[in-house]
Amino acid sequence: MRGRDGNSAIFSGFHGETFNCPAEVAEARYGLAVDSMTLNPEQGGEGRWRGGKGIEVNYRVRADGNFMTVGYTRSRVPPWGLAGGADGTPNFVEVIRASGDRERYSLASGVIVNKGDVIRIVTSNGGGYGDPHERDWEAVLEDLDSGYLTASRATQAYGVDAKSVGGA
Repeated sequence: MRGRDGNSAIFSGFHGETFNCPAEVAEARYGLAVDSMTLNPEQGGEGRWRGGKGIEVNYRVRADGNFMTVGYTRSRVPPWGLAGGADGTPNFVEVIRASGDRERYSLASGVIVNKGDVIRIVTSNGGGYGDPHERDWEAVLEDLDSGYLTASRATQAYGVDAKSVGGA
């Protein structure tokens, strides 16, 4: 978005337009345990203004014989960067079976999930806006400190060794 960084961690897996369902509500209503919910760690979306970070949430299935239906667009083509900003990252859903096998989905219906399987939802990091070389260095350092950006990605995306300017 021109003028500021994008919003991070906006997600609604179950409630339509109600965003960021608390883990306790999801667990009570849907028979799933929330193992973890973090910001999407993938790099992407750098720009004068950074795209918002998506999320990674891991739901553990608590009973046998359930089915999953998902529909995520932007699973092959990531959100575009604008005016020179870097593209973001794609959305996807992964089922990690209790056996350790993994299956990746973007659109699926009737996928059987059983006790101990993990449904891993990864939402996209938004595309950046504007030339990354125009990003304020204070913002780059804040991104490093917040874990939104690695030092090697800061060098790659912003063109200066982040360690030499006080970064992580």
